[in-house]
Amino acid sequence: MFVIACVCGVGAAAQGVTSGSVGGTVTDRRSGEALYGATVVAEHIPSGSRYGTTTQRNGRYSLRGLRVGGPYRIRVSYVGYKPDTLAGVFIELGQQTQVDVQLTPIEMQKQEIVVTGRGDRTFSASKIGSGTSTSADEIASLPAINRSLSDIARVNPYATQTTAFGADDGLQGISILGTNSRYNNIQIDGAIANDIFGLGQAGTAGSQANANLLSLDALEELQVNISPYDVRQSGFTGGLINAITRSGTNTFKGSAFIYGRNQDLVGPSPDALRQPYAQFSDAQFGARLGGPIIRNTLFFHVTTESRLRQRPLEIALNNPTALNNFPHSRAELDEIVRIMRQVYGYDAGSADLFTSRNNTFNIIARIDWNLSDRHKIQLRHNYTNAFQDRNVLRTRQVFSLSSQWNEFRSINNSTVLQWNSIWGDNMANEFRIAWTQTNDQRVLRADRFPQVKVMLGADQVVLGPERNSQANALDQLQLAITNDFSIFLGEHTITIGTHNELYRFNNLFIPDYFGSYTFRDVQALQDRTPSFYQVSYANTAVTGGDPQPRAQWGMMQSGVYAMDEWTLSSRLKLTIGMRVDLPIYFDKPYANPLFAARFDSLARMYASLPDSLKARYQEVPSGLRTDRLPDAVPLWAPRIGFNYDLSGDRTLQVRGGTGIFSGRVPAVWISNQYSNTGVDLFRVSIGRDNDANAPLLMRLDSPSVPLRVTLDPYNPPKPGDPTFPGQPIATTQINVTDPAFRFPQVWRTTLGLDAQLTPWLR
Repeated sequence: MFVIACVCGVGAAAQGVTSGSVGGTVTDRRSGEALYGATVVAEHIPSGSRYGTTTQRNGRYSLRGLRVGGPYRIRVSYVGYKPDTLAGVFIELGQQTQVDVQLTPIEMQKQEIVVTGRGDRTFSASKIGSGTSTSADEIASLPAINRSLSDIARVNPYATQTTAFGADDGLQGISILGTNSRYNNIQIDGAIANDIFGLGQAGTAGSQANANLLSLDALEELQVNISPYDVRQSGFTGGLINAITRSGTNTFKGSAFIYGRNQDLVGPSPDALRQPYAQFSDAQFGARLGGPIIRNTLFFHVTTESRLRQRPLEIALNNPTALNNFPHSRAELDEIVRIMRQVYGYDAGSADLFTSRNNTFNIIARIDWNLSDRHKIQLRHNYTNAFQDRNVLRTRQVFSLSSQWNEFRSINNSTVLQWNSIWGDNMANEFRIAWTQTNDQRVLRADRFPQVKVMLGADQVVLGPERNSQANALDQLQLAITNDFSIFLGEHTITIGTHNELYRFNNLFIPDYFGSYTFRDVQALQDRTPSFYQVSYANTAVTGGDPQPRAQWGMMQSGVYAMDEWTLSSRLKLTIGMRVDLPIYFDKPYANPLFAARFDSLARMYASLPDSLKARYQEVPSGLRTDRLPDAVPLWAPRIGFNYDLSGDRTLQVRGGTGIFSGRVPAVWISNQYSNTGVDLFRVSIGRDNDANAPLLMRLDSPSVPLRVTLDPYNPPKPGDPTFPGQPIATTQINVTDPAFRFPQVWRTTLGLDAQLTPWLR
């Protein structure tokens, strides 16, 4: 396969396809005339699920909402003709398998004809854009060190794995066409699996805790689409990663597994030193089971997996020959621990070997219910619970005592309900509702205390709860409602649909809530004289007395679309569609009149400058407000794609298209405006950080007297205290968003040629 791709940036929301389809024509074998009203039944052999319809006046039929995989048996019957059966058909996610049938009049045929075949992933009229699909059998055979979605998605030639937290044990994301993993749309059974807030570098919910959302054993198929010209698929400017989970069948099937690795399975360092790999352990184990509740009607499938990882943070002390060495003695570290205990009454922890843990548990359960040949319901729930030890850092320049330790805990729940239905002989509908909740929290493993940094020359020892973890929690709620209605009109399949996503965020983030101090040396720590101090605290007059105000806000992305899949002939198919998405914000941040007045004053000053001087300065726009969010502007996304069979027998085809794809941005970009208005939080930052030669902080009421602190986490010094005279000041950090800010869009054009080189090589 040869592909030429041109990708142009022009710069909400997401849904994909969760099923496949089969279609074709039914004709008279002798005359070639179309047979109107022929009955077509597709049976999923493992489960007995049946899908039925009748042909239209031109002999065409289409069955949508079929389970992915197979094998299927397609049976076609018509009065006065012998029925034909095509066995061994497999259905691919988001693609229509072409099955054309010629029926023989009864007087010409003595018995039913049975043909064995298989849907072809590549040589198909519905293959238009650029993408790859990986089946359950292929997933089982691929190497997967982390057993994550990214391990499988990387088989797409446009996809590259990226490391989130480090080359050793970080959950890896996927960069598609060079974009950040946050710009992908990741779905499981049509439910959003992204970290919508955008803090997880791997791009998936729970990735801040290094968690896999589901086991690879739960997958029926994984699809990576780069440029699907089907307007139902959107929400990305990188790529669409679409995972479909296994369903139960009429046969009880299951499996169990255990995988493990440690440093003994890793070679030495590739340099001349040939150092052994650092100790670690990584164990994954799980099982799956599926089968019938009521044969041919009701099925279940459950998959569960656990992962236990440990990694000792090995580091030498004052040993220049060691590969990883902190160039200070154990006695220096013990002295800091002693001072903290005797002078401040705080247990700073120890410098003993620290073993970092990272555990994940997930379970996914699915019910499939065949109400009839024309109506199917699927219900699926996914639960993930993970934690990762964080913030104990031990490198050549930084040594964290164990009191820095906190656990990052992440819990994710996702439920999807889907109803696929066929109405009459030329209409189909797919309705889906998905609810997802993600709760992230940092749990301190040491007593409440400020962060303390002690400089040892150019190096530093850090203790106490990490400054960004002292008041930090995030709750995300997502509700997605999708409906796609299709009507089959001769050579045209018209799809009209809507997809609506509603989000609600509750973000607590107050850095330095207990305070954060830097001491220029050990003696300054003994004397209680810092050289740098910062703290954040609430303006309770604005927050209604709440000492920990949260950014609580919501938004919606609503999309509508229409598409025509036009079969001009047996060799040429066009897909033409239009989509429009509209992001809407529900809540306003606090207004900051002082900021607005000063910024408008700067804007007027800039506007009054002569053109010769304006070039020297950055433009200052007017109208920026802390309580003004980006305007609601529709995002139009037209697309057109084609597939042409050059040979007439599907051994040589050309395909391609062009169109606009609309994506998302990390919600934290907008949330920062709610969290940083300069009104609800005050912030103090005094002195010089990370500097062993920084001057000591002096009392503001006695400038010649060094400030002496007690490191009280419940009452950190603030302006207005005796040593900090004056009124409280607003935060020096304010975030605003340009009202003209738009969600990203890309324009992509693709052209591909698929050729079967020989009958046995394709």
